[in-house]
Amino acid sequence: MNYKQQTLILFMGLLLCFGMDLAQSSVSEAIEETIQQLEKDLQNCVGGSAAILYHGKVVYLKTIGYVYRGGPAITEDTYFALGSVSKPIAALVVSDLIASGSISLNTSLETIIPDIPKGVQLQHILSHTTGYAYKGNTDIEKGAKRAEVISKLLKSKLNARPGKKFLYNNTAYSLLENVVEKAYGKSWISSFHDLLLERGLGHIAIITPPKNSSVAHPYHYDKKTGILSDLGHLPQNYPQAVSSSGGVYASLKDLLAFVKLQLSDEFDYLHIPRVEALDVFYWGIKFPCPEREMRSSYALGWRVFELKNDKKNVSRMVFHSGYLNGVSAFIGFMKKYDLALVVLVNDDQLIPQKAGETLWSAVIKKNHTIR
Repeated sequence: MNYKQQTLILFMGLLLCFGMDLAQSSVSEAIEETIQQLEKDLQNCVGGSAAILYHGKVVYLKTIGYVYRGGPAITEDTYFALGSVSKPIAALVVSDLIASGSISLNTSLETIIPDIPKGVQLQHILSHTTGYAYKGNTDIEKGAKRAEVISKLLKSKLNARPGKKFLYNNTAYSLLENVVEKAYGKSWISSFHDLLLERGLGHIAIITPPKNSSVAHPYHYDKKTGILSDLGHLPQNYPQAVSSSGGVYASLKDLLAFVKLQLSDEFDYLHIPRVEALDVFYWGIKFPCPEREMRSSYALGWRVFELKNDKKNVSRMVFHSGYLNGVSAFIGFMKKYDLALVVLVNDDQLIPQKAGETLWSAVIKKNHTIR
């Protein structure tokens, strides 16, 4: 019996222990389909880790490969660079300051951030609706320091009234760091660590992982040759310049704890769609239905997929993917099914995103009427 067969048998056994009949459970079938896809795709990476959480139980967990070729094996505690999966974690930090009364979503930020236009509120930063057109990506990729890109952002003009237009913007999102420093009274880095430690998430790191820790090295995938090349260093530019947008490091164990928190009612307000986000329709995703039948939105630090004809939000998946040169990540959940997925890979083949697409598509096809 091979590893794949053992994994699927274990998975089915766990579901039966929970009182579920795999043959009759369409969600379980969707999970199995996702597992089969992961088992296939993870064979092609240098190292990765993945888990599926269902009704509070880990029904699938996989660590595979090495932190670098010839190096130590990946474990549940191995750090991965998260790319944009950093954003929902930064949103959690902000949410604790909101809960404490230090700040609110509709707080206008002109008294906190000099030169920011009147009317820009915390909720606009979290939903990418500040109105700023300057994104800073080109400058960041050239090695620009944080002070430089923030200065350019604040000196640039708005191309829309705050709250009216979605534009995915790493630099504007990173203004959260300025807000947190003011509200918490400490540096962004100290605030980040303190507030996550209170949540039991003290292992999560930002900008750079702790010394002597297990960290997955980034590998770049060449589509033409199919070769994975060791980049030889951890991501620098985005983590240094806009760490709340793309500078967090976390392990599979960390993200399982994080997603369990997100499934609680406490954070529902972060997951409510705020603005239509159509950029995903240019990603080459194979959706389970025509685009006209689904809604893509941005919430507060999270993306959202759902069907337009779904009045009870049963089809809603709240998620975020992450991508940097050499790494990719995905975290997502469907609260109505008490179902979550975490996938981390130390290359940029987009295996995690594909797994997220597979899970949502499989659940939708098996449980919802598509017009």
